[in-house]
Amino acid sequence: QALSVLGDRVELTMLSALVPKNHPVESSLDQLKTAGMVEQVGAFWSTSHPLLRELVLTGIPAAVRRELHAKALRVCEQHAAPIEAQALHAYEAQDSFQALLLLEQVADRATARGDLNTEIEALRRGLEIARRDVARGELDDPLRAVLIFARKLGAALTRVGNFADAEGILREALDIAGPSGADRARVSGSLAHVAQGRHRD
Repeated sequence: QALSVLGDRVELTMLSALVPKNHPVESSLDQLKTAGMVEQVGAFWSTSHPLLRELVLTGIPAAVRRELHAKALRVCEQHAAPIEAQALHAYEAQDSFQALLLLEQVADRATARGDLNTEIEALRRGLEIARRDVARGELDDPLRAVLIFARKLGAALTRVGNFADAEGILREALDIAGPSGADRARVSGSLAHVAQGRHRD
């Protein structure tokens, strides 16, 4: 389970951080290797097939999975792992504040390099977390987070020509923005871009 959560090419020290201290990590890996479930290349361990990894992840109880991802996030921070990996673990651990910070950075980096698919996926996840937190109450101002991610996601969807989804998300943001102010003006401007895009089509 720990290996599946961490992904491929995982070092032994990282794996050890996710399991109880008295767990025999090396002997367990040897048994899994003999069974053909994991592979070793140098100092790195991976599951033997992506489908196997997905099956293992599916079988982990939700609370255990959140705990493993929370530990994985700490390990990734210590090893200066790519921000995309940290964002994934924060998202899966349901750490709302950390996940939103990281996902916004992932989206900004994707925007800078013209990677619209990654930008949209990061913003979708951020919006999902912000919406969920309206009920959970972990964030100081979850509606503000919904507004920010909805506006950014609407703009990104407009750029790829997905005007129907963009309009729906931006109208949600408009309801949150209030009757006046800079936020409402920004969302209204984004809705105008949607209308222009539809007219050109």
